[in-house]
Amino acid sequence: MAEHNLKYAHFTTDWHDYRNNKLCNIDTHILSDLTLAQTMTITILAGFLQTTSHLELGYSIARQGDNAQPQDIWLVTCSLCGLAYHLQRDVHHHDGKLTQSLDRIRCYLAKKVRHDKLTHGHSQLQKCENMLNAQKHYTHIRLYSDTCFLHDAYDQILDALYPEMQAHMIP
Repeated sequence: MAEHNLKYAHFTTDWHDYRNNKLCNIDTHILSDLTLAQTMTITILAGFLQTTSHLELGYSIARQGDNAQPQDIWLVTCSLCGLAYHLQRDVHHHDGKLTQSLDRIRCYLAKKVRHDKLTHGHSQLQKCENMLNAQKHYTHIRLYSDTCFLHDAYDQILDALYPEMQAHMIP
């Protein structure tokens, strides 16, 4: 991560500004048929994401060029399940724990979805088993979005942040 930040410092700064701007203005991307509570949840989640790392779809695009495919974009983690704060000690903003209001909304499944490649434990993160490509990340979000509104809200935020990339995802 430190090497990436040094090599692509200008891109990282531009990306951070773009990302923060989109997250601050997420209300322009929220679907109109949501309840007030759901709208507030998305707004709170967007605020939380502003304090987390960039370990999501767009962060690695600088290495891939304009024709990036979801299968080629790494390093990606789920900000709701796989908090990877220890992977980027060189960045001032780091992943913290979900706020209590968001944590109460998150649906803790008794069992992980069988085909979900994402691991949740800190010991597994140390082995880098939580690193996904963009397509696997999208699949992970979609696996949980029907049962967990927080994952559904995260999916909507990703659609606002990465409209072109999301269009390339295999459903």
